[in-house]
Amino acid sequence: MSNRDLLSCLFQDNFRKLSKAESILLEAVIFVRVVDVFLEIFENRYNAYQKLLKNELSKEDEIMEVNFLRNLVNDILSTNDYTLEGIANVIRMPLDVVLEIVTGINTNPSLMLAARIIKLHSDVRRDFYEALIRKMIDEESAT
Repeated sequence: MSNRDLLSCLFQDNFRKLSKAESILLEAVIFVRVVDVFLEIFENRYNAYQKLLKNELSKEDEIMEVNFLRNLVNDILSTNDYTLEGIANVIRMPLDVVLEIVTGINTNPSLMLAARIIKLHSDVRRDFYEALIRKMIDEESAT
């Protein structure tokens, strides 16, 4: 199921009424919210480690942002659905590129590479993304 199909399913007829530009903007807004939630999850996961480092708060945020894709790839690997080679094949990138992300050598990948990793992660963790989007919809409708 593509992201557009997922949004269409969640928003039902309302999504189909949006223009192409509006639907792309909606996808971008949801993407930003998803990134924020993942940064919070990863920050909580490594909170004890960060306390040991005794970094300033802004440095902690920077560490989480720099390692965002690294954490996503590690989360994909933790499902045992893909190996590093499998991830490289699915996102159509050389294995070396994926290794650079996982090892932290490449902390500023291209937008295309980031989008492919996020897309694969959304396929692997579909239930999480569906729940997250539903939560965002509920929060927006409550305000």
